[in-house]
Amino acid sequence: MKEENIMKAYQKDLDHKNRLEDEKRNRLLNDQKHNSLHSLNEMNHMKIQQKSIKEMERQLYHNNMKKQESIDSQKKMEEKEKSKNDQQNYYKILGLQHKSRIDQASYEKIADKQFFEAEKVQMDKIEDQRNQFFK
Repeated sequence: MKEENIMKAYQKDLDHKNRLEDEKRNRLLNDQKHNSLHSLNEMNHMKIQQKSIKEMERQLYHNNMKKQESIDSQKKMEEKEKSKNDQQNYYKILGLQHKSRIDQASYEKIADKQFFEAEKVQMDKIEDQRNQFFK
């Protein structure tokens, strides 16, 4: 009976050790599971962050390109408008030069006509004086 009690005590002790080892193993497994899930969650979170960062970078690039296109378009329109204004000013200057030439020619024509009339009056006067002298 003593041997039986010793065997029972030994068996009890062995069962207790096995139970402690099982609990320790289960705790270790649970910790490993918890750590692996935590690690997996962190990885998923990092992937999501990387995706959102890449999306933001893509959006920034897209916005910068739109902005640059808008600036280029605005510059092109301003250059066209400036060119158009320069061309209009050039044609205005040509028109004013032409008008100035026509006015100058008209002035010279009038001056020549007045000079001719003055000469004619003077010649007529001289002619009248000569005619009166010989009368």
